[in-house]
Amino acid sequence: MAANMNPLGLELKAKKVVYVGEERFTKLMGHAIELSNNTRVQITTTQFAQHLVDHYSELALANWMQTLAAAAVKNQPGAQEQAETSIQNC
Repeated sequence: MAANMNPLGLELKAKKVVYVGEERFTKLMGHAIELSNNTRVQITTTQFAQHLVDHYSELALANWMQTLAAAAVKNQPGAQEQAETSIQNC
């Protein structure tokens, strides 16, 4: 089977798509336009979005991990008090 074929024998497209919605796309496009105007270098919406992923995805991952861990602690009985006591003892 060829590398870019799925198990059904259909060719896989090289591009993958992530849905961001109209509001987020408009925001990305506005930033790309502003950057292009300020630097006089053509930056597409796609290039701007790819830059965010390439340079800030690790930061986003850490932020999500911290946020979700805090939510998990908040939802456990007695965990909030344990966390506060632990912080006070540092």
